Amino acid sequence: MNITQLQKVYFIGIGGIGMSALARYLRRRGVRVAGYDKTPSDLTNALISEGIAVDYQEDSYLKNMDAELVVYTPAIKANEHAGLRYFIENDYKVMKRAELLGKICADKYVIAVAGTHGKTTITAWVAHLLQEAGIGCTAFIGGISLNYNTNLLDNNDKIVVVEADEYDRSFLQLKPDIAVITALDADHLDIYGTHQKMLEAYSQFVKNIKPNGKLILHEQVAAQCPQWENAITYGDKIEENSYFLREFSLKEKFSNYLVIKYFENKTKSYNLVVSIAGYYNFINSIPVIAIGDVLKMPEKNIVAAIRSFKGISRRFEVMFYQNTSIWIDDYAHHPQEINQLLYAVKRQFEHRNITVIFQPHLYSRTRDFVKEFAQALNMADNVYLMPIYPAREQAIEGVTSQVIADKLNNFRGFISHQQALLFLKKQLDGVCLTVGAGDIDLLRTMYFKP
Repeated sequence: MNITQLQKVYFIGIGGIGMSALARYLRRRGVRVAGYDKTPSDLTNALISEGIAVDYQEDSYLKNMDAELVVYTPAIKANEHAGLRYFIENDYKVMKRAELLGKICADKYVIAVAGTHGKTTITAWVAHLLQEAGIGCTAFIGGISLNYNTNLLDNNDKIVVVEADEYDRSFLQLKPDIAVITALDADHLDIYGTHQKMLEAYSQFVKNIKPNGKLILHEQVAAQCPQWENAITYGDKIEENSYFLREFSLKEKFSNYLVIKYFENKTKSYNLVVSIAGYYNFINSIPVIAIGDVLKMPEKNIVAAIRSFKGISRRFEVMFYQNTSIWIDDYAHHPQEINQLLYAVKRQFEHRNITVIFQPHLYSRTRDFVKEFAQALNMADNVYLMPIYPAREQAIEGVTSQVIADKLNNFRGFISHQQALLFLKKQLDGVCLTVGAGDIDLLRTMYFKP
């Protein structure tokens, strides 16, 4: 299928962060785009304002249009969705989101950011680097960039920056010129079954890198997979890395740090300032610097882009900072992400009381990592839990938020959205974190509603 000749495309799950970026991309190329999603959201409302029709009923597709292509998110199963089942049974051309993304990227220079943590921030940061350098790009971002208030940048079709998602092996549709892998913690075991199977998928992703392409690995990934040779490495533990975090001054607002580059027995220092919070964002910035070097960008452009990057919505996003009361909203939904988040908060806001309101995401993930969730959350002073957000899953008998609560030594109770809103409005002393990948983000709209 030649996607440049498409005229009508229907998206099932159009309100998803990855799906909506693809819908926007086609819409900007004159394609008539419509789609279905389960519930209205800020994203679906934005799509409607951009001229994209959105349905909220599974059987409303019939009155919408006769699509040449139907794109669906792998989170939706054909036997569970009337619309997708109809299209398949009536011989429409149907493909997963990842396949369409692969076709878009097929003849482009591709920078792909993969890994179980940090890839959204790094993807957006690389896109911002290209913007600041005057090169531009097409960027498919798994979150809303606060610099541009969108998940799609689209001003240079020859270079694509893409978040390479391992869910459902989606990233295997890509053939990168530059690939970054940030972490390889076990995740999506509902898809892979075992951590080893997930690692095998990443090995295939590495094999897909184009000849003479570049592989950039976090030091822990390089240690896990020494067979991936000739990689550019980065981190803060191993001084023999290609790029190494040497010094830093962690402050509550702007922070300074030093990155050392080792190349052919020579060293180069980057003196940098970052305006987004979180110690791990020092580390997230390093592959951005490396990509700038691979692309032979002037150092001044790299340094400027590091400083002017504002971050991603719901990634260590400071919602208010008033006197002694701070609210940070974060998308963390894996135990290692929560561990890194709390580690960063404790370093950045020393001597402050830390309260976490956490909404577990997926029954299977809660079941598989209950011990690890509890270990991470026990770093806080107080923890409140919301019910599990099911997303694409059916309930699993015996798996509720209680299984995490039973292992916490700082558990203060279960909490609803309305109760959490009242808690936030009290603005108690200390740092309050709202954490999770479900609909806990509704608190933002509820809090700031006129």
